[in-house]
Amino acid sequence: MFDFGATLVQDDKFDYFGSLRKAHRVLENAGIAPPFEEFKREYLHVREELWSAPEFREHTYVFRLAQTLKRFGYNVSESDKRLREATDVFLYALVDSLYMEPFVPLMLEVLHERYKLAVVSNLGIPEVVPITLERFGIKKYFDVIVASGSVGYRKPSPVIFKEALEALGTQAEETVFVGDSLYHDVQGAKMVGMKTVWLKRNIHKKENIKVTPDKTIDSLEELPKTLETL
Repeated sequence: MFDFGATLVQDDKFDYFGSLRKAHRVLENAGIAPPFEEFKREYLHVREELWSAPEFREHTYVFRLAQTLKRFGYNVSESDKRLREATDVFLYALVDSLYMEPFVPLMLEVLHERYKLAVVSNLGIPEVVPITLERFGIKKYFDVIVASGSVGYRKPSPVIFKEALEALGTQAEETVFVGDSLYHDVQGAKMVGMKTVWLKRNIHKKENIKVTPDKTIDSLEELPKTLETL
């Protein structure tokens, strides 16, 4: 079971605020947005409030936009097609920025011959994951794709891990989670009884958390042999 961003695909080239500006432009052209800097300020407040919710509840990106616009007096719902259009602009800006290390497809092909594979991602736009996997030609290797925007809970909540385990049809103790975050991936997976492999990247930000993964690797190239030792 894999994390998505900074694990299977690399997202360090993503221009978050540039993409937010593109989404804002769609709303502005539709006549339902304040000036960008005001919009960005309130959007970040809304995002922080939602992410601070108890039990790691997740809301979709569309919901985030709707809540932001309501603070400026725009009464829009999540079903408003203008919000969907703005979300799609953000979605494809993200997808277009993602890239994959060249050895990953072959590694997945090898693993797929021996194991069931799944992706579990913290993303408020669930469609990003299957679209990206299809773009790189690796979606066929995954039996299950789970994103927090669909489940309603973010990692490290046990809910999203249990959802993935149930969909995959495996028990926690026989499943391994691979991810780059000690907090979201390793801690969350261990809470439900899964084994864990921490992908310790050089660019990884420091996390103030005391949790010990079962194995640590510096590259996904090491994963096939590492799994044999678990």
